[in-house]
Amino acid sequence: MQTSIKSFIKRIVPIFFVLAFVVLTTLVLKSRTEKIYILDPNNTDTMTSIPLKDAQLKIGDMFIKNKIEVQVSKLFLRNYMLVQDNIIHPDKGDVYIVVHYHYKNTSSKIISPSDQPRIKLQDASGIIYESDNDGTIHYFAEREKTPIILSNLSPNLSVNNALVFKVPEASAHVEGWQVLVEGLGSPILIDIS
Repeated sequence: MQTSIKSFIKRIVPIFFVLAFVVLTTLVLKSRTEKIYILDPNNTDTMTSIPLKDAQLKIGDMFIKNKIEVQVSKLFLRNYMLVQDNIIHPDKGDVYIVVHYHYKNTSSKIISPSDQPRIKLQDASGIIYESDNDGTIHYFAEREKTPIILSNLSPNLSVNNALVFKVPEASAHVEGWQVLVEGLGSPILIDIS
């Protein structure tokens, strides 16, 4: 019995390494050839196709990936939210970062929520921040609006949304922050500075 298990392991280990190598090579090659289309801000009928790895996007740039047009339109710091005359502060030592973004389904098919862009923040050291649900709800309440609930997105429809992130105030003013757009294949980074 022991011999057959050892024999099986000796046969399966090389196959596993070959499969792992093939998968990793495929992913690396895909990321090198993956394209992004950047729209000219002066003429949205004009697009430039560049490899994703070479894209240097900034706030306000509009791009298309997987037939979804995306733009992170603005980003700003907030020390509080004002909801019905109540001032709501983030935790001590933290600050809010508000990110406004827009995306549109330019395909001819319905896009499910799992295939729509997910917005996160990444600091200079690579720490990724998820949006703060309470902060986002307070921000929408302050503006007397209802937060967007993701659902299927039909062709030619768009979503205008905002998310609030709670980050350490000490690192919020350090260079190197980026908006991280996930859900469209390889992650897309947008420089904040």
